[in-house]
Amino acid sequence: METSRRTAPQAVTHAVTRNPGGNPEALTEARFRRLLPRAARYEVADPATPGLRVRVLPDGRKIWSLMYRLPSTHEVTRTTLGVFPTVAKASAAAEKLRARVVLGEDPNGQKRAARAAKAAEKKAGTVADLFAEFDRAWLAHVRPVTADGWRRVASRLILPRIGRRQPRSLSQADVREFRGNRTAWEALRLALNWAVAEGRVDANPCLALPRRFDPARRCAGTRRARSAKRLGLGQLRAALPLMPPHVSLVGVTAVREHEARSARWADFDLEGALWVVPGAFTKTGDEHRVPLVPAALAVVERARAANAAAGLAASPWLFPGSGTCEVCRLAGHAPKTSSKTSARAKVAAGIIDRGVIHRIRDTAKSWMSDAGVPASVSERVLGHALAGMERVYDHAEMIHQQRAALERWSAALLASPPALPEAR
Repeated sequence: METSRRTAPQAVTHAVTRNPGGNPEALTEARFRRLLPRAARYEVADPATPGLRVRVLPDGRKIWSLMYRLPSTHEVTRTTLGVFPTVAKASAAAEKLRARVVLGEDPNGQKRAARAAKAAEKKAGTVADLFAEFDRAWLAHVRPVTADGWRRVASRLILPRIGRRQPRSLSQADVREFRGNRTAWEALRLALNWAVAEGRVDANPCLALPRRFDPARRCAGTRRARSAKRLGLGQLRAALPLMPPHVSLVGVTAVREHEARSARWADFDLEGALWVVPGAFTKTGDEHRVPLVPAALAVVERARAANAAAGLAASPWLFPGSGTCEVCRLAGHAPKTSSKTSARAKVAAGIIDRGVIHRIRDTAKSWMSDAGVPASVSERVLGHALAGMERVYDHAEMIHQQRAALERWSAALLASPPALPEAR
């Protein structure tokens, strides 16, 4: 037995029409203007346009709506058209919407989907909200100086431009402009990667774009890397005496400047000739074990004597100083070398282009390569994180090999310049 399916009546647009006083007269322009507000809202249908009706509210507003039947489900529904000053304009809007329904569209369904998407975007927040959560969840675990750099570029470059945007609405065109600033690009890329992992966005538009590629700049950078980065040993010998004491420790051990100026007596085993830099003071976050060759032990003893002469023998720092460090946020150790001090040393040593301290490490690495020191040893000397599968499987410290490499390097660095050959 065939069951009957409940559907709305075919004459629904007329059956539910409620005219004032039950009068089925046509809704003319004159009659529309005469519709006055009452204590309760009421509706008036327009027989000339099936399903079209106007709702008169107690505050005097007249809002048009349309009743229509979905062809796919035969469901009868109402959608609001809005406020129109004349019947003709409301009828024209109703006919346009009815044409969309005939083509299979569901205006009410589209409105519901738009409201749901807007609610989801509101819940997701803006790019500024995303960066605030990224800061709390991720930047708290990186070095303070790195986190501060990303916060600066976010507040100065990223958020003023796209801070009010919805994260899901970002496209490649929106993020392309940040490729020129490496720090801003990395901060935005990592923040959006985090947002993808958290389900805040579906994709990261940065991943489809490489960093800005400039062939001329790249070639020039390669030339500088081969010619200007590496310094002569004579230049280093001339520059080191003009630099702060901790830079001498950088020179003979090839550690990073912050590792040297934040050196603590408690981290030194002078009998075993070994310095263990805690992970809190290294760039990689890993402990860095540095062999102390005779030249390094001499720097340490000079620091001890200088501290005693200055009445700072009780200081826990090898190189005491004032102020709070911008890297580790600790107070009491030597500050970062000033640009004026570096400039004077560069002029005296005939150094051009980039700075001095990091180029000590460049020069040490290049010299060790020329001297036949394996890369696996020189990378450990510099405290670099090993890459790829080598980091997974190779856990050797190579202390003896590092010590031999640093002895050769420090001997070459501190050696007196050879005498010039006699002219013939």
